[in-house]
Amino acid sequence: MLRTFVFYDIMKNRTAILLLFLANTVSGISQGICMIAIPWYFTATLGWQSSFGIFYGILTLISTVWSIYAGTLIDKYNRKNIQIVYSFLGFLLMSLAALAGYFENIPLWVVSGVAFAFTILLYNIHYMNIYSIAQEISPPEYYNKIISYLEVQGQATTILGGAAAAILLEGSRNGVLSIFGFHMETFFTFVPWSLYQIYALDAFTYFLAILILISIRIQPSKNRIIESESAWIRIKTGWNFLRDKPALIIVGWLSPAVFVCVLLISFFLMPSYVSQVLGASSNVFASSELYFALGALLAGFLARHFLQSRHEVSRILILFAMTLVVFAVFIFNRSLGIFYAANILFGFSNASIRFNRVSYFWKLVPNHLMGRVSSVLNISSYLLRALWGFVFSLPIFTGREGIVAVMWILFFFILLSGIVIFKYSKDIKSLEN
Repeated sequence: MLRTFVFYDIMKNRTAILLLFLANTVSGISQGICMIAIPWYFTATLGWQSSFGIFYGILTLISTVWSIYAGTLIDKYNRKNIQIVYSFLGFLLMSLAALAGYFENIPLWVVSGVAFAFTILLYNIHYMNIYSIAQEISPPEYYNKIISYLEVQGQATTILGGAAAAILLEGSRNGVLSIFGFHMETFFTFVPWSLYQIYALDAFTYFLAILILISIRIQPSKNRIIESESAWIRIKTGWNFLRDKPALIIVGWLSPAVFVCVLLISFFLMPSYVSQVLGASSNVFASSELYFALGALLAGFLARHFLQSRHEVSRILILFAMTLVVFAVFIFNRSLGIFYAANILFGFSNASIRFNRVSYFWKLVPNHLMGRVSSVLNISSYLLRALWGFVFSLPIFTGREGIVAVMWILFFFILLSGIVIFKYSKDIKSLEN
């Protein structure tokens, strides 16, 4: 009888889950294009690596405050409506960014900076909200499957976005299309898209996402407690839940170390690494994002079964060790083939860590507290990204040798984070008892 009830419980929300994934995919593809095109424009095309690093650091500091407040919004208001609202804001802003192409008195770098800033701030609420909705409409027996499906959907979207970015940024010259590091003959040619055209595509996909979200009918698996207190009281509620669980705070604050490196590399460092260390073009950068997403997609299928007999925290530590191998490749290797293989491993490790982290928290944190608790636990991620963003914007970290030095620093950052998590691993595991 229980299995029949659970089956019905997940089936009644199947359409909602599928539509949620579809909306996320539609808007995520063009977001992925922007997140490849804009960093390349600032760091490789304009050569503003230091300035972009400072800009990224400032954005991350703003994100620290915004993400804490965003968590309280997720727990207080209808989560589907929240997604519709920020999708509408995305449609409005990216439409204005696209229209700015007709006004020559607005510099492209200003428009691109605003577009990048909005997309970064959107990420801070987007994924917390998506995961909170998924937990809200899923029975506990299906948590791991839903987390895996979210990972598969998200990374498949990244692959499509990366492939589109590689095509749109490079175009098809003389009937040859470069993607995934391979050159393919085509029967057509087209010139690379401008950033303004990419912003128009982004606005259009936000609009489609809104139409899909409006049609979603969500039935929570159980009633959620909606709290009406002030934002500050709601933040304190999330902190009070964690206060007597220091081991949970440790794993919450340090387990995103690899994710911190991923964001720094994808949005800030990798364009300079590709252009200055590997001496390659934007197509190689876009292809590296594709291979990274391919590894993460594999994690979506395999993470539930990877070292299944071990505790989530033990798996995270093993995945940290795998990431150290990736950074060793970034430091010593100059072969594109090995570079692409390392990005597959990088994507697999990062996505698998996220799967185990979310799986662990879903077991311990009630859904009505998930937004606030996530906000508190994500503070370290934002502060560390801001810190490294400012540090790596220093002139000593520009150029070929400077970029390699950055990879060494991130190598030891992950190593030290793993050592601290290992020290607290017994206390972390005991929280489930």
